Amino acid sequence: MNNALKPVTINFAVDTNGRPHAIKRNSTVFVPFGDDLEPVLATAQFTRGAPHARCQVTYEAIADDFSAAPIDALIDYSVFPGGVRLPKAGYARVAPADSSCFDPQPAVRNRVYPDFQAIPQVPGARHWSMIGFDIDGQGRPIKLRVFRSTGNAALDKASTKAIAESRFAPGARRGCLYPHWKAATPLPAPSTPDDLPPNANATCPVSEAWKVKPVLRFPETYRRRGVEGWAVIGYDVAPWGATGNVRVIASEPSEQIGAAALNVVRLATKESSPKGYVNCVTRVRFVMADQTKPAPAAAGEPPAPF
Repeated sequence: MNNALKPVTINFAVDTNGRPHAIKRNSTVFVPFGDDLEPVLATAQFTRGAPHARCQVTYEAIADDFSAAPIDALIDYSVFPGGVRLPKAGYARVAPADSSCFDPQPAVRNRVYPDFQAIPQVPGARHWSMIGFDIDGQGRPIKLRVFRSTGNAALDKASTKAIAESRFAPGARRGCLYPHWKAATPLPAPSTPDDLPPNANATCPVSEAWKVKPVLRFPETYRRRGVEGWAVIGYDVAPWGATGNVRVIASEPSEQIGAAALNVVRLATKESSPKGYVNCVTRVRFVMADQTKPAPAAAGEPPAPF
């Protein structure tokens, strides 16, 4: 079977807040386009209360024709593309059958956007609202309705208002669509250990500074979902300052975060020393850089024909 269609099973636990953690894939087989599964699971919300261990979920890819594809899934992909633009057949599946709005699209005279900062959002969730409307002879939107959405009522309301206030070139059209969306706001990592684990055999001085500092490279799939994380990394240092024997001691919310942290430490170096060091420990935190500004995709133009 093609790896792209193989089921992927992921083990995890659930904490008292209902959040998944200790997320780990039970197979190392590479599955193309499967690196988004763990961060998606990390944003799930289970019932709060008693924690759970040894949980498991299996994801299975289903190959189907565009004519049978769920419309909501196609819209979600058109708004948040995974590197490959949605083909025309996908857009054709979404557009109303009697639409006269996409070939060609009406020229925009004034595009109004919602106040995205004022719209509440669940951390880690991505929201969109696809507004359906017609255009009268003067280029004014009429017959506005929420065509499809992820259920964020505030975004639905603000998007409808923004479309109503937008203006297009004169000429009646019907079956128009336009989405507004909010990229994921940061979902804080599970609790970080206050102290690094002690090691009686460690020879790494606490005050030893980095010669080449670790450079944080946020895993892209986690950045897109707004999922923060941390890892505790153990390592040794060669006499010439290179790090080696780099290993993950702990990581949350997933094993993937630990793997990303390994690469951060591997590329850093210390000052040279007579004998080097062993059993050093450091903590790597993956935190979204600026939580006060809207994500770049929050108010961008969607790909044609929407």
